[in-house]
Amino acid sequence: MSLVRAGMTQAERCRYVADLIEAHPENFDMNHLATSIANDDRSSDIEIQVEYGARPDLAECGAVGCIAGWTLSVTPPSECNDAAMWEHIAGPLLGLDPDDAVDLFFDFGLAAPDAAFLLRWHADELDRA
Repeated sequence: MSLVRAGMTQAERCRYVADLIEAHPENFDMNHLATSIANDDRSSDIEIQVEYGARPDLAECGAVGCIAGWTLSVTPPSECNDAAMWEHIAGPLLGLDPDDAVDLFFDFGLAAPDAAFLLRWHADELDRA
């Protein structure tokens, strides 16, 4: 089953990614966009796949991802901008301005429950705007 969902608002996408991170905390790691849990030869291949449009189910394929990695893995490539850096693609998908995207995506010590909380808080802020 594919986790990819088309046509979500930024707030909906924040909540969806938060739900997935909470449901699969063992597949969440802020140190990797997307990589194999086993850190084997597939590790860099999974990240490259996500960066270039493949949308693997990170939990099903035995991978971990950060907030940006989960965001990209559930968003159809057709809804992604053509920025060269993944944080410049994932940030707008979540309604983050560039500074907030850097603050969130490069918080390497962020745990799954905290990531889910921040995404839901941000979704609520988007709804109020």
